[in-house]
Amino acid sequence: MMRRIFGFIFLLSSSAMSAQNILLSEDFESGVFPDNWSQQTAASDGGWENGTAGSLESEWWSIASHGNIIGTNDDACDCDKSEDYLILPPLDFTSVTNAILEFESYYDGETFEGSTEVATIEYSLDEGSSWTVY
Repeated sequence: MMRRIFGFIFLLSSSAMSAQNILLSEDFESGVFPDNWSQQTAASDGGWENGTAGSLESEWWSIASHGNIIGTNDDACDCDKSEDYLILPPLDFTSVTNAILEFESYYDGETFEGSTEVATIEYSLDEGSSWTVY
């Protein structure tokens, strides 16, 4: 079983000395899935959703209130979310040094029926030919 909630605030920036250029910022407050973002899921409930904590939580998994968030919850659908991916649009880093990824997340990492939940960040520097898992 996989249960992941990511979101609240997503910020990708680059820093040079004390200057900071924001390359991508998303707070999910629009209530809709961000333009140019996509998802991949095999789950029966449609995968990642944008909404409030109350709309994304379930009987056995509560989420602290925090405005709109984007998330996926296997407890709510009692389905397999082990292959849920939230995919950002390609970003051009050719003139960027010291890129920083910042985000807030809520994730349990619980074990259920012998399977422990995992959450990863995966990125590619060669247009998807190879991926680094962090």
